[in-house]
Amino acid sequence: MTNKLHFLHENFCSMPGQSRVLLALVVTLVLTCVMGHGIQYRLNNMLHEYMEDQLQQSINMMSQMDNDIINRRLDWLADISVELEQHPESQELIMDMARESAGMGDLGILQRDGTQLYGDGAVTLEEFPDIVRIWHGNADLIVNAAGTAYAIAAPIHDIKTGNVRAVLYCRAAPDSIVTELLDAKGLQDASFWLVSSSGHVIGRPDFSKDEHGQEHFDRIMTGGCIDEMLQELRKAPVVIHSDASHDTKNFVTAAEIRPNVYLVGYITGDMLVKPVEDITGFLRHGYAAFLAFTVLMLLYIFLLETRLLLHSQAKTEQALDEAQMARAQAERAKTQAEEARAHAEEAKQQAEQANQAKSLFLSNMSHEIRTPINAIIGMDEMILRESKEPAIESYATDLRGSALHLLGLVNDILDFSKIEAGKMTLVPVEYGLASLLNDIVNMTEVRARNKNLAFILNADPNLPTVLHGDEVRIKQIAMNILTNAVKYTRQGSVTLSVTFRKTADDKIILRFSVRDTGIGIKPEDLPKLGHAFERIEEERNATIEGTGLGMNITQRLLQLMHTHLEVESVYGKGSTFAFEVEQDVVDFQPLGDFEQQVRRLVPQETEAALFIAPTADVLVVDDVEMNIKVFRGLLKRTEIHVDSALSGAICLEMVQKKAYDVIFLDHRMPEMDGIETLQRMKAMQHLCKGKPVIALTANAISGARKEYIDAGFTDYLTKPIDSHKLESMLKKYLPPEKVQEVTAEDAKAEDTAAAESLPEWLRTQTLLDTKSGLTNCGSPEDYLETLQLFAEAYEENAATIQSFFDAADWKNYTIRVHALKSSARIIGANKLSDLAAALEQAGNAGDAATIQKDTPRLFELYAECEDVLKPVLPEAAAEGEAADDGSTKEPMTAEELQEAYEALKELAATFDYDSVQFVLEDLAGKEPPADEKEHYEAVCKAAKKPDWMALQKLLE
Repeated sequence: MTNKLHFLHENFCSMPGQSRVLLALVVTLVLTCVMGHGIQYRLNNMLHEYMEDQLQQSINMMSQMDNDIINRRLDWLADISVELEQHPESQELIMDMARESAGMGDLGILQRDGTQLYGDGAVTLEEFPDIVRIWHGNADLIVNAAGTAYAIAAPIHDIKTGNVRAVLYCRAAPDSIVTELLDAKGLQDASFWLVSSSGHVIGRPDFSKDEHGQEHFDRIMTGGCIDEMLQELRKAPVVIHSDASHDTKNFVTAAEIRPNVYLVGYITGDMLVKPVEDITGFLRHGYAAFLAFTVLMLLYIFLLETRLLLHSQAKTEQALDEAQMARAQAERAKTQAEEARAHAEEAKQQAEQANQAKSLFLSNMSHEIRTPINAIIGMDEMILRESKEPAIESYATDLRGSALHLLGLVNDILDFSKIEAGKMTLVPVEYGLASLLNDIVNMTEVRARNKNLAFILNADPNLPTVLHGDEVRIKQIAMNILTNAVKYTRQGSVTLSVTFRKTADDKIILRFSVRDTGIGIKPEDLPKLGHAFERIEEERNATIEGTGLGMNITQRLLQLMHTHLEVESVYGKGSTFAFEVEQDVVDFQPLGDFEQQVRRLVPQETEAALFIAPTADVLVVDDVEMNIKVFRGLLKRTEIHVDSALSGAICLEMVQKKAYDVIFLDHRMPEMDGIETLQRMKAMQHLCKGKPVIALTANAISGARKEYIDAGFTDYLTKPIDSHKLESMLKKYLPPEKVQEVTAEDAKAEDTAAAESLPEWLRTQTLLDTKSGLTNCGSPEDYLETLQLFAEAYEENAATIQSFFDAADWKNYTIRVHALKSSARIIGANKLSDLAAALEQAGNAGDAATIQKDTPRLFELYAECEDVLKPVLPEAAAEGEAADDGSTKEPMTAEELQEAYEALKELAATFDYDSVQFVLEDLAGKEPPADEKEHYEAVCKAAKKPDWMALQKLLE
């Protein structure tokens, strides 16, 4: 092949120049003709593809318009239904007016038993069995059992009970919707009709003006075409078939407009093909003109080239060579640019994936480390509360400081991740400077004392007492510097100096300076201070623990505050670190003696903020009954009146009927979560305007408080709920006149006496941590009630989780597992809670493989807890009582039962939980009449939860 090409090249070069030009022009003309035909063929194909795309879009738009027509009719029917609900006495007048104004078909009203309240029976239960769907409360189009007719129907509710009492229907002419559609689109050479899912025609079209219409209709409906198209509609929204049975190309189309209702029809090819043929003809004539022009131009070029060739053949060849080289270089540059762009995009994707993986890792690590740290802090808090020995209290105080520091290290890692992602923000708040300094001193003194170092604080006595700024970040920066100073100082002292200078009437520059007598820093190592995960003189300081993040975070936080870190160091003698931040002044009163200010502003850690508030009213909203039971138990000794709601919707009803002093609102609830409930509450009129609304959440990560404050909450409280934090928060937000102080000694004596009443079977089992369960629930009685609620909810809750698991509905599965995590943690089922927490995390991440693997173990642990808790179920308790004394309950008369129902009905209307429980206790020793026993048990079950909506319905 190479030899042949070389031979042809030599023969071409040996030809005279004019002959070469002529041959080149002939070849060019041939290539132009071939390319022209190719382009024309391609344009024809593109035009036909465009025609079919336009047809598909038109059919899709027609199906949407058809659906809109049906929706407009449904809306019209729903409006009439509302009028009938509000004015049932004017039924005849409303229906007559609707029939006159509509003109769309036969109107009527059908009752549940099939009787006609109005109309001539155009729709019956026998012909339209699907009309029972309307009893569920939604207007819809229904098709008769034969699939040959349709009607639209809307429910008519009973305005008192809210139940559907009848159905308003309209049976229109089968082709009225299609006629309105064709009129709206202005289609002339097309026919459409409706087909049910069974393949039957809903209204036969009129083909009197279409000579081929009947033929098309018969071929489509009887030739198997309709079944094939209905099968294809399961995979695509629109199906189009070509039909070349006549001289012109026609199209058969089908599209779904409602469930089980399809729009089928044909469109003649003249409507679509003619514009395409016109364009094709134009292109054909244009191509002929172009070809003629090309021939003329080639002849002209031939003559011109012949003339030029005689004078400058060599120059022309050189120019052609240069052009080819430039073109090759351009192609190479284009290829290199595309490769560079592909490499950059790949690098970007890899960086984003790495960043996401890092964020997920840090989040998971934070959760795993926080859990044991929180347990340590919680147990230490129990030691501080229960121990009376000064030495043990001192050790526990030191332990708490160290645990909090460990928690701070975890927060450092997360802060570094946030700063890298650009998500770190400052949160200015009002704070007491003495309290800030006290925290810094307490955390630093422990470290300094352990290394036999002197810690010195020099605080300007003229410092203002109350400032406004980001207290948390200032404390974090100071602690990072002080921690490093203590770590790298072997002997001597660490001195913290806090001074200020006034810059405006309400602003100061606050200066922190830390001087140590440590090892110092070499001048060449100073630039390394800000490098993440890099430590100075690694070999010399190998025995000193550290991550290398402290100074990096410090410098980045100072950059956020528009300031910087000042460093002075003499190697071998020590260093001085200082920074300045601008703060707003709230109170210029001088700080004075620091120790005195600490005693006045900072309460002792071991003092319990206990009180009673018998006249206070609190509402707690949580979708888990057991969480509400625990909440009541924790507040039992405060004597606060607690009402509850199991959903956001019930909460919105209750705040319109009663004024509460504080509202506790769970964040994660199904249907309407806490944030949505709060937003709706703010947008409506109710009796709790301006009252504190506190978020209940299991989200304890850094920044959670800002998230809830930004969402409109007054404050937030983490679950499981710490009783001291709950009491302190209530003491802060309840009206002062409703709060009465109680001493810590009285409360501790009461707790000690109550903790000895757990049954033996519960004390001897090993699955539940009863100590944490008692702490979470507040008292043994409330703990046992909480265990009973947990056991009673097992069957329903396990079935619900199983159904969501089987359906791969990971969203609702995650919500249910989240609720199980919290309730299991409250009763002390820690293994079950931990596994539920892991599955919740997998659900949030969409990790279906982990869910599939670990859910069976979740059900096993859940079942084991149920087996352990069988003694707390009412059936077991009743059997035990009967076996003990063989006594029978006092029979209850029908009159007594009715009086109890009336009392419960009045109390349920005001959501008075305590009074409802008092009535239930009074009824506990009585046996209801046999024919009322099932209804009586349902009432008691709803009242114990309490499920206010279910209770009110049962009592109606």
